[in-house]
Amino acid sequence: MHILRRHHFPILLSLAGLLFCTPALAQSMDPGAQSTSPRPIPLQPGTPEQSGKTGNTPTVDPHDQARVLLSGYHNIPPKAAFDSNLKQPQQVLMDVAQGENTLPLQRQRAVEALAYYADAKVEGLYRSLLEDKKSPEMLRHRVMGLLAVNFPKTALPTLEPYLAHSDLQFRLSAIDAIRRIPGDAALQTLQRASKSETHKVAQKRLAQYLRTTR
Repeated sequence: MHILRRHHFPILLSLAGLLFCTPALAQSMDPGAQSTSPRPIPLQPGTPEQSGKTGNTPTVDPHDQARVLLSGYHNIPPKAAFDSNLKQPQQVLMDVAQGENTLPLQRQRAVEALAYYADAKVEGLYRSLLEDKKSPEMLRHRVMGLLAVNFPKTALPTLEPYLAHSDLQFRLSAIDAIRRIPGDAALQTLQRASKSETHKVAQKRLAQYLRTTR
């Protein structure tokens, strides 16, 4: 009996340890169990994952953050959303706006959001996108209105040549943009265009705008 007890004692200890660990083991294998550990932060592309031993936090790409913001709203996010989430919101949005690999919707919204930070850099970007024939056509049309509304004192010389563009859609966009510029210079520009325009749709658009400004 003493021999059996001496051999049984380690076995009993092993069984007790197994019973003690079973709840935790079962929980870790349950796919429905909720994990208390935080979700990993997405890393910046090309940045190696930092070791947990060093205590370094993985770097979040601000351009990815901007793209998430630009996709997470029905319309353009408020300025506060960019200011609170991006260290250099204007520069990040300019990068996204120029990114040829960026989704068209995100790129257009980045261009529109830059109106929050309207300055010489943004105006230069708008002009560049408009004059670059490789830019998406939809983006070029949108930039015309943004130039007129946000830079009314300097936009007219850039927009006026598009009143004589061979593409009717560009002429219509130019008409719509220039009519938003206050002052006699813009009005006189549209009056001159009405005398040279030959397409009925554009003629009607010009006549409508000129009639409402009288």
